[in-house]
Order: sequence, then C-alpha cells, then structure tokens
Amino acid sequence: MARGRPKQRKFKHLDQAQRGRIIGLREIGASFRNIGQIVKCDDETARRIWKKWKKTNSLSNLPKAGRPRKTTPREDRHIFRKTIEDSRTNAVAISKDLKVELGQKLCSVTTIKRRLKEKGLNGRVARKKPLINENQKASRLRWAQTYCDWQVEDWKNVEFSDESPYTLFPRCGKKWIWRPKGEAFNPKYLVRTVKHGGGKIQVWGSFSWYGVGELYWIQGKLTGAKYREILKNHLAPRLRALMKEHKVTITFQHDNDPKHTSNVVKNYLNNAGFQVLEWASQSADLNPIENLWNQVKDQLEARKDRPSSLPDLFDKVQEEWKKIPLSFIQNLIVSMPRRCKAVLESQGETTKY
Repeated sequence: MARGRPKQRKFKHLDQAQRGRIIGLREIGASFRNIGQIVKCDDETARRIWKKWKKTNSLSNLPKAGRPRKTTPREDRHIFRKTIEDSRTNAVAISKDLKVELGQKLCSVTTIKRRLKEKGLNGRVARKKPLINENQKASRLRWAQTYCDWQVEDWKNVEFSDESPYTLFPRCGKKWIWRPKGEAFNPKYLVRTVKHGGGKIQVWGSFSWYGVGELYWIQGKLTGAKYREILKNHLAPRLRALMKEHKVTITFQHDNDPKHTSNVVKNYLNNAGFQVLEWASQSADLNPIENLWNQVKDQLEARKDRPSSLPDLFDKVQEEWKKIPLSFIQNLIVSMPRRCKAVLESQGETTKY
C-alpha cells in the first residue's frame, strides 16, 4: 500500500514582540526548549526564528512568492462598504465605483467577488416575503405573545386551513439542464411555456396532527357564502369525526381574508359551536399549511406525467396531497412553538418559515 505524503508541520504565527523576545532570550544563553516554554511556542519555531535572525538580521517576514495582491487595504474596505450600503449592488458596479471614487483602474469582477468572500459575503438569491407594516408587526407580536406558552400538545388540536392556486404550466424560474454545446434550441432541451400558465385552479384544504383533509376545487369566485358552504360540507364533518375519534376539542384556524371574516361565516362557525383560533394579519409564515402547498407543488413538478387539463390537474394535486407522509405533517405541527419564538425574537418581523 502506497504511503501518503507526510503532513506538513504548521508553525505558530508570532508577532514582532514575541520574535524579539526569542532573540533576546537566545542571546543570554537560553535553550530553545526553555524559550518555547516562556514564549509559549514550539521549540522548533524558536529555532527557526533564531536562524532567520542570524541570516538576515531581520524579524520581518520575507517577501512571499506568488502573484501580488491586486487591491490595497483601502480598496478592500471600499468594496466591503459598498455591499453594506446596498446589498443589491453587483461586482460590475463596484468595479466602476472604484475607478470613479478612488481613481483606480477597473478591478476584475472575479477579484471583487474574491474580496467579498474573504469577508464572508456570497452572492445569494434574495428570499421573497410579504411586506409588513408597523401595525401588522404589532399584530403579529401580540399574537406570538398570546400563544408563546402553547406546547406541541396544544397545537396538535388545531386544524389549519387555507386556499392555494395551482397552474397547468407553472412558472418554475430558471431550469438547469445538461446539454451539448450548440444545442440550446434543440426541442429536447427546451422548457415549454404557455401564456398565463395555461389556466389555473384554486383549491381549499385543511390539515392537523392527525393528517390531511379532503381538498375542494373552488370553481368561480370565492365569496363569503360559498366559503360557508365549504366549511359546512367539508370542514364540519371532518372536525366532528376527529373530535369523536380522538376525544379532543379541535380549534379551527383560517386567516383574516375578508371572506373568512364575513358575518355569514362568523355566524355559521358560532352556531356550529366550533372554536376559532385568533390570527394575525400578514402571517403566512405562521401557517404551516403553506409548507404543505409548497410540498405538493414540488411533487407535481417531479412528476413525469404532466397534467393535460384543469380537471386532470386537480386530480394530480389530490394524489400528491394524499401522498404527503404523516411524519412530514407532524413535524410542521412540532414547529409551531419555534415559529412563535421566531416572531418574538424578530419583534413581529417576518421569519424564516
């Protein structure tokens, strides 16, 4: 078996004062071992510095081999400051700013990116989150303060709900593929698009610790009266069955959409005897059903048999909805205390969820 290359020995970096101390101790007759114990360095390091002093009469580092650094410390600070002032700027713009503001020649984009990486900054796609005003922040903060003491056992008995759109030809952004040079427009390597996504459907659904409910395809415009019928014919039977089977009281959750908070819906829920969870505005990140909708969209995208019509799309959405593992669902419920904590820590701002 071939032996690997021996590991290169690393020496501790010492400043000028420590190096001078080594030289002084050696000149009064101290051994390298004693010097290492006093200066707290390896005895071989002390020996190397002494030899260098005898040879060059200098404690400074010798010029290193390799390509000289293209930017000065001042330019490095300028590059870093530009990204702090505007995180949306790019390397090309920074290069031009260097020339205008510091009178330097254009610096390569690669060099600027390298300097930013040295500072721990990397180019990333900005996450999209809803705009939250001060009133909405205060509402989210109050909500989190109200429910911050709820444990997972409490969240197990909440039925989360919402609506979500699905398009026949979703816009999936950039699609990376492997293709030979010169084959960019070969039909095999194209991603086909259709105006307005080829049509879409709107579905309503709900879920809890115990699993997902049935999806409902909302045909036409959703009104308060139509939403009440959805709750009456799809939600109510499910909640009553869950409460009877598990001998618990289920609390229903929906957001503050005007259709959800209309009088016709409020009256129905009150008369039906269902408890409704208080909700904060602009809080999609607090509703774990959003994660389920995204999971279904990912599963649809992974399918080889693309839906061919809106009814076929709804059928496939239902199939993927029912395939979501119970463990995935329950992990979302387990995340609720963490979501509350995240809102408190961000003072009502948006969270990572």
